[in-house]
Amino acid sequence: MGFTCWFLLGIADIAHSGSLPLSSIPVQAAFLAKFPRFIQWQNRKTRTPSSPFRFCVMGDTRFLNSLKSVTPETIRNHPVRIEWVDSVTQATACHILYLGSQTKNLKGVLTGLDGSQVLTVSDTGGFAEGGGIIQFVQFGTKVRFEINLTRARSERLKISAKLLRLAFKIH
Repeated sequence: MGFTCWFLLGIADIAHSGSLPLSSIPVQAAFLAKFPRFIQWQNRKTRTPSSPFRFCVMGDTRFLNSLKSVTPETIRNHPVRIEWVDSVTQATACHILYLGSQTKNLKGVLTGLDGSQVLTVSDTGGFAEGGGIIQFVQFGTKVRFEINLTRARSERLKISAKLLRLAFKIH
């Protein structure tokens, strides 16, 4: 994976840093904040200019705090909202949902989101293989990600070729 691809994604400083902090949460949050550049939602969840682009977090307050520090104020001219959710009903309004390790009934949450066009992301082992869309994986000091392209397509999410090239593994 060349430096050029990481630079195009705008995360060269993250991907090529010599070491990660003790926690990879800030790095994962930085990746997550950039994912909307490379994903298209087919249902137009942001129908009007005032409709917010929603980043949501379930099961990890540390991730919520890290995400707030790296997320832009607007995405595609829509105001950004970062929200804590604790139910599938709330999560269906999200564009991106990060599911932390403390999320209860992860499989049930994923099943409940079927057809809602929510990009689901987690660092929980087996997440992408188990029906999630993007799973962060740590290799030594590097954070990488897997993409479940089959699930993304079933949710009518279009992931750009640039992001797919950066994935460690595609299911």
